[in-house]
Amino acid sequence: MKKLVLLVLTLILALSVLVACGGSEDSEKGGDKTITTTEFDAGNISVSVPSGWKAFPVVDMWAEPAANDPNKIMVIKGGESDADVFTKPYVNILYYKDVEMMLSLDDMKEFYEETEDIESFTAGDINWNGFINKATNAIILVSDDQKFQVDIFAETYNGNISLEDADVKIILESIKTSAATEDATEAA
Repeated sequence: MKKLVLLVLTLILALSVLVACGGSEDSEKGGDKTITTTEFDAGNISVSVPSGWKAFPVVDMWAEPAANDPNKIMVIKGGESDADVFTKPYVNILYYKDVEMMLSLDDMKEFYEETEDIESFTAGDINWNGFINKATNAIILVSDDQKFQVDIFAETYNGNISLEDADVKIILESIKTSAATEDATEAA
């Protein structure tokens, strides 16, 4: 009887190890973690959303009746609802399709007491310039052509993110205008 109990316990342990190893969508590859993503399209822009993150449309507060803004996306780490922007780190993406940005990067810096410039970098097809608001650890990025602005709210009591995180890099590399927007721009 003891041998049978030991055999059953050994099988249960072996199965639990197999389940634990095979239960994740992410897989290790040569030390780099493969991250699964889903595509989120707001209408005029789209982005790849890493597993463990959730994208939400942003309501256009000027539209009547209220509608989702096709030029804005919020991507929240660990988000379940758009209200999680108050408690979790997130990336806010804005696309200035047919308008000039309201403020230049230098003008934006004037709103903050302590900023630190970020060295320009390229992610995907976009060249970024920006700064860190050291008081809140928020990162403000603007594309060279001034059509995109990304605000990264990097530090909350429910977690932290940075430009070095693989998830954040995936989001930045995948930002693009939607196919319908590109087709309409080419036709004009």
